[in-house]
Order: sequence, then structure tokens, then C-alpha cells
Amino acid sequence: MTEEIKLHTERLIIRTPQAEDAQDIFTLMKDQDTAMITGFTPMNNISEAEGKIRGGISSGNMFVITTEENPNHTIGVFEIDFQKISTIHGEKQEYTICYFLHKNFRGKGYMTEVVKSMKRYLFMERQADTLIISIFPRDDASRRVAIKNGFIFKALERKCGM
Repeated sequence: MTEEIKLHTERLIIRTPQAEDAQDIFTLMKDQDTAMITGFTPMNNISEAEGKIRGGISSGNMFVITTEENPNHTIGVFEIDFQKISTIHGEKQEYTICYFLHKNFRGKGYMTEVVKSMKRYLFMERQADTLIISIFPRDDASRRVAIKNGFIFKALERKCGM
């Protein structure tokens, strides 16, 4: 098991998921609209959420977002994907980040707080060289969060059939 992480922002807690988060994560990840905007496949049952949590705990690459007021209720998920990239100057640590909130908690600046905190954590604690946010073209809210956190538009990737 990896080290348990708990970060605090002004209003939120970003932490390692726990088994008790399964129902909230299932509720978040069964939502068709959220899945369409962010690009994940909606979950069909709670056991998928339980499996995701187990994987997130063992890899250390999944975090849940809660409010300080209600730390036992997950309102969002923040995931990272790590890759070592070989360059002519040596190896670089590249992290791709993905995030989403329950629709009732959007538009309040929460995700901007989360990304700011996680950006600091990834650069300082995990020695990231590069952070990438992949955003679907229809996800204007995530694009605004990225811009508010100093990310710049680099490229538009298209896949066959899109």
C-alpha cells in the first residue's frame, strides 16, 4: 500500500480514497453527462467503484475531493497518470491529470483550488517535470480551470473518427 495523502485547501480536502468512498464514487461515475464531458465510461455497478478505489489506493494515482464541512462525502475525483519520458537531456517525469466534480458542486471555484493544490504537490512532492491536462473540446469548464492555473494550450489531438 502506498502512503496515504491528505491535502487541504481553503474549503476542500484532497485525499487518498477509502473503501467507504465507493457509493459516492459510483454516483459520480455513473452519470452519463459527466462521462460524456470528461471521456470516461460510465460505471454500471458499485463493484466497479470498489475496484477503481483498490487500484487508486495501490497505485497512489487517485484522489477524492471532499469539502471541509463534510469530509466523508466525496464530491469529485482527481486522477494522475505517470510516465517517464526519455529525452536527450535525460529522463523526465510527466503527469497527465484528469478531474471532475459532481454537477451540484460545479461553478464554485472548487476545481481551481484542487488543481492549484495538486500542481504544487506534484511538482514539490513527486518531482514532476511536466503536467498535462487532456481536455475534451466540449469541456469548457475544465479549460477555464486549466487557464486559471497557468496551463497553456499546446496542441489539439484528433483521433480517427472524431
